[in-house]
Amino acid sequence: MVSDKRKALLAIERAMRAGEPVHFHTDQPESHRTVSGADLAEHIWSLTPQQQAQGLRLRGPLVIEGDLNLQHLVWSGTLELEECTVQGILKLDYASIKGRLSLDGSTILGDVKLDYITLEGRNSARGVTAQMVTMDYANVVGSLDFHDLVAKRGLKGLGCHITGSLYLQRAELSAPKEDELANRAALDLYRAQVGDIYGQHSKFYGGIYATGATVTRSFRLFGGSAWSRQALGLKQGVDAGTGVDLRGIEVGSSLALCGRDGTQALVVEGDLRLANASCGLLRVTFEQLTSSTDMEGLTYSDLRPITGMEFLQALDGRTPAPRRAYAELASFAEVNGMVDLQRKAMEQQQRRMLERRVQGGTGHVVKDLVHPSTRFRHWLYGITVGYGYKPGLALLWLVGCLVLATVVVWAMGAYIHNADGSQVLTSWPQAAAFTIDLISPFPASGYADQWTINPSSFGSWLAFYSVSALRVLAWVFGILGIGAVSGVIRSRS
Repeated sequence: MVSDKRKALLAIERAMRAGEPVHFHTDQPESHRTVSGADLAEHIWSLTPQQQAQGLRLRGPLVIEGDLNLQHLVWSGTLELEECTVQGILKLDYASIKGRLSLDGSTILGDVKLDYITLEGRNSARGVTAQMVTMDYANVVGSLDFHDLVAKRGLKGLGCHITGSLYLQRAELSAPKEDELANRAALDLYRAQVGDIYGQHSKFYGGIYATGATVTRSFRLFGGSAWSRQALGLKQGVDAGTGVDLRGIEVGSSLALCGRDGTQALVVEGDLRLANASCGLLRVTFEQLTSSTDMEGLTYSDLRPITGMEFLQALDGRTPAPRRAYAELASFAEVNGMVDLQRKAMEQQQRRMLERRVQGGTGHVVKDLVHPSTRFRHWLYGITVGYGYKPGLALLWLVGCLVLATVVVWAMGAYIHNADGSQVLTSWPQAAAFTIDLISPFPASGYADQWTINPSSFGSWLAFYSVSALRVLAWVFGILGIGAVSGVIRSRS
């Protein structure tokens, strides 16, 4: 007598040969819709060498006992396991499927292994529940749809290559809790290459780790939430990120961490790390750029809805000072004609350059890495020409020197005689003309040559040396102003 399991397998085999779907229903006895994973795999393998199978299309509450091992399977038709339950591990690693892979609505009590798999077209695993989904170095010429995925031990796709889109909307991914897997995040796409990643409204319990990944078009994470392993009370590894770790990622178009109007911002319980990342449009809000956000080396061509000035304010809150981030903001401002923002970004970069220090464990400075001469030079550039971005300041200092020197010259006028000694310098116009001609670093009229200074008392000698010192300062301010206008000071500081 043929058993119920055998009948189910025969029905599946006939359908595979004909390329027709097999529908199972809940009103069927469970024994009529239960097969052994080993027996099902054996039937699939038996039809593969002669290409007798036109596809495998199983739909409904089929129960597959144990593991379903299809490793290294070469399959040219459709492979559908929809709304099925696999009571073990679904092994598709190293397989090559040229038709469509669909696992929609299925429950996998073990892991789903897609490592090194080769897929084509639009493949789907919507609404799948599994322990861990791994697709390390998978090659998908098409898309992979994980809408509403629940992966209780996370999704890992190290070095995977997906030419189309990876859909993760409304997914719920959790990092493994074991201490020995402390370097695993909920979503691990280290050095992956993907066309688009859509992770809107998803939850990542254990964070996102996608350092060195390449996203050809868009990476969307708005409306979602991410918790670092540490925030969940789990052991935190150095290679799991500390929240959302996108260091070194390259996004060809937009990196969207919030909606178009600034709503639905990605909530991160941990750090947002964007160091050395690059993108076209960075969609982020000011509130998302907390003090723990790493933006050093981040490059972009557009910012929304955050403004350039808000971004500058966010950089000011970073410690240590993100010098490259200031330079990138200035470049962005220059390209977009934001002259004031460009100047302020570079000024603040130079001002905060002096913050480079080595600190001890208690927070106190044990060594200052800035040489005193460098600190003095930057201080001088800052107050005189705004680090080269405010050359007008040098003119104000120069005018101040001229005014002060004029007052001193007028006060010592009794000691200043004309060439034949018949007249002393007493009036304000004479003092101003004499001073301008004497100490101005720019070509003058020669008026000062008509007068002779003859100090004889302590006060007159003090005034004489004061004017000489102001003359030197005037020349310094003149040189600094010219250096600021020409950009020499700017480039050296």
